[in-house]
Amino acid sequence: MAALFILGNMPSPKITVILPVRDGESYLGQALDSLSAQTLGDFKCLVLDDGSKDSTLSILEGHARRDSRFAVLKNGNSSGIAGALNSLLARVETPFTARMDCDDLTSPERLALQLAHAEKFPGISLWGGLVEPLGESGAGWGEYLGWLNSISTPEEIILHSLTESPLPHPTWFFRTKDVVDAGGYRDGPFPEDYELFLRLLERGKKFGKVEAKVLKWRDHPARETWTSKRYSFDAFLRLKSGYFPRLRRAGVLPHLPDRPIAVWGAGRTGRVAAGELRKGGEGIRFFIDPVQAGKTVLGIPVLTPEEAPLKDALILTAVRYKDIRTLVEEFYREKGLVFGRDYIWLY
Repeated sequence: MAALFILGNMPSPKITVILPVRDGESYLGQALDSLSAQTLGDFKCLVLDDGSKDSTLSILEGHARRDSRFAVLKNGNSSGIAGALNSLLARVETPFTARMDCDDLTSPERLALQLAHAEKFPGISLWGGLVEPLGESGAGWGEYLGWLNSISTPEEIILHSLTESPLPHPTWFFRTKDVVDAGGYRDGPFPEDYELFLRLLERGKKFGKVEAKVLKWRDHPARETWTSKRYSFDAFLRLKSGYFPRLRRAGVLPHLPDRPIAVWGAGRTGRVAAGELRKGGEGIRFFIDPVQAGKTVLGIPVLTPEEAPLKDALILTAVRYKDIRTLVEEFYREKGLVFGRDYIWLY
């Protein structure tokens, strides 16, 4: 007579990993293997083949046959990254959701570390982690990752929230309800992850970062970061400038003083920033620009750095070229101006 084993209710996984992919055959198998190797084994992974024309689907189906934690979904035609992410998010039933991309490698301890931090600090909605470069990197990639890894505490994340996106999207680990309640991802002429981060910030959500390398982040010419206008410098600038008035009104940038706004840079970059700021209802007292000084731009006077009342304003710096930004930063330092109190960077 066969023995009968009666099992109690098995605990459901707490984490769902969402991974949209389109034409990702080059690195997809490695990414999936890195997820299967997690030290925390109790998770689900939802993968969406978003209209691939290569062997992506067969790679996904083969992996799902070997690892039952993986479920494969398919779009006949691409819905775009925001649409794909929302399709996956709508199917998540766990309290936590983690992001992953098809060309990166996640560390074996990643999910265990992020879950432990999320459960220890219930007031934080979204966690990231440290990253390291993978494969051949383009110019400035290592410097950019070094900056990202230097921003780790919740206070630093808020302080640098408008400098650049401080939480690499493939490292995100968030409370599912908080992102769903915020409306999920939005499609538009902007980076979808950074827009969602700023929207969560506007809603008063808190952010953290696990101070361990949780992801090997691959840079390559085919990444959407380099091929889509949604990730261009101008797209980031317009998004940041447009959100600044909203974040200021929401009171979620307590480190910034209530001073009149000045924009450093009256060239094209500064004008783009100023236009978005004004659309959001933000008044601009003056531009600072040694080349354009004495002119009026967008009806706003342009002053030299020497004549501008620097400490009477909050300076939003919008300078395109790195060598000029270095000179501006040296000027701020010489004048005793402090980042996050007297000035911030928009570009």
